[in-house]
Amino acid sequence: MDNLNTGSTSIFVKDVATWEMLWQRAVAYYWSNYQEITETVSSEDVLWHVLKSLNVINAVNEGNGIVAFTSEPGGNGHKIVEITVNDGSSFPLPKYDVSDAYRPINGWENLSVGLTIRIPKKPTDKSQAVEVLSQFVQLGMYYPFGQAVSGAFATESVQAVQPAMLDSQVGDRTGVEEVDADYDWIQFVPRLAAYIWGNESFNQETLNLNVNLNKELTNSLGYVVSEGLVVNGEYAAEAPVVNGQFNHNAYVSRVTVEFPAPPELEQPMALADLIAKGANNPFTSS
Repeated sequence: MDNLNTGSTSIFVKDVATWEMLWQRAVAYYWSNYQEITETVSSEDVLWHVLKSLNVINAVNEGNGIVAFTSEPGGNGHKIVEITVNDGSSFPLPKYDVSDAYRPINGWENLSVGLTIRIPKKPTDKSQAVEVLSQFVQLGMYYPFGQAVSGAFATESVQAVQPAMLDSQVGDRTGVEEVDADYDWIQFVPRLAAYIWGNESFNQETLNLNVNLNKELTNSLGYVVSEGLVVNGEYAAEAPVVNGQFNHNAYVSRVTVEFPAPPELEQPMALADLIAKGANNPFTSS
């Protein structure tokens, strides 16, 4: 059931590896059936339609173009991550330059990944601040697909991918720099929460933070947002732990992915280049 490499009839998405394999299959299915899908499916339901067609058994349609993956089949358990597709309203739609198809240059342009994380509000009882921050870190939902075992520091979360020994094409997303960026993110988010709690310029009741645009914040914390990544933050509706249970759903991250229309020419190379760009996940380590 749960191994995408076996040709099984159902797909269970549980981590970075299975999401990587599903995403490229989903794009291929979309392109192969593009005319029929665009004529019969509303734009906000395209991703949901494709995932259903591929028999993904732990996907849930949340409406408004958002699909959630859950920890158990049939929408049971807690959410792992929410996925939505870039519709051009937040950042430009991607395009493929077919003239680069057989050159050592990745032909995709304007590819971005959006990530919205939920952080806890500052506790009204200051004596609880350290405990709440620690629970938030252990919950680990700010690292999509990385919290499957026991939070952001689970073995599966920080197992680095091996860098390629051969040179990649210009524009590919590979190598040690990407792994370093993943570690930087894991270290940055707890500091981000603490910074917001301790900075009176932030509203402690509502938060609509674009990390990319807040240079004072990133400079203060020594963090550089990776190229092509758009990061937003908002407050979670509840605490990380409620009645002794981790509150996964209140802290689930939302990833905005690229799901582009097929180019008229060179579709196989365009798909290969798209995979190399990694425009379906803000991080590369599993």
